[in-house]
Amino acid sequence: GLSQILTRSMILSFNYEVVTDEGFLRSPYRSVRYLESATTQAVQSEVYPRTRTSNAGSLRGKYFLPWRAAAELGYRYYTDTWGVRGQTADLGYTHPKGKWTFEGSVRYYTQQRANFYQDLFPRRDFANFLSRDKELATYDNVTLSVGATYDFHIPRVAWIYKSSASI
Repeated sequence: GLSQILTRSMILSFNYEVVTDEGFLRSPYRSVRYLESATTQAVQSEVYPRTRTSNAGSLRGKYFLPWRAAAELGYRYYTDTWGVRGQTADLGYTHPKGKWTFEGSVRYYTQQRANFYQDLFPRRDFANFLSRDKELATYDNVTLSVGATYDFHIPRVAWIYKSSASI
């Protein structure tokens, strides 16, 4: 990762990550569905590749506003050897007010399915790899979040300098 202070009020960071997993990468409890005949379905265990290499790059900027607040903007792109492609964009705002700090953010995520994901396969052993795991499916998501933190000091407990409660 690289971080650069651009101005007195703005910081920009870039991160790149590569991960390779090897071994038994599927859940032994999950199955895929396939058509046994024109009217009946059956199940068989999922079959995954034994390796998975993922690459992710992200860019994040944070701007500190004159009234002690901060705005944040980020983007992340993910790809792996299973064909999954994901993109995340987020926007956040932090506002301190006395002993309180308020935060809010919105996040958008979109993902393309893995090459071997399918909800219903046409026959048993249809391909070398088979998955029905919804985490490998195509989907979009929008997440809104809000939070508040209250900072306080516990009297007569000298060894605790700062305490906080968050919701």
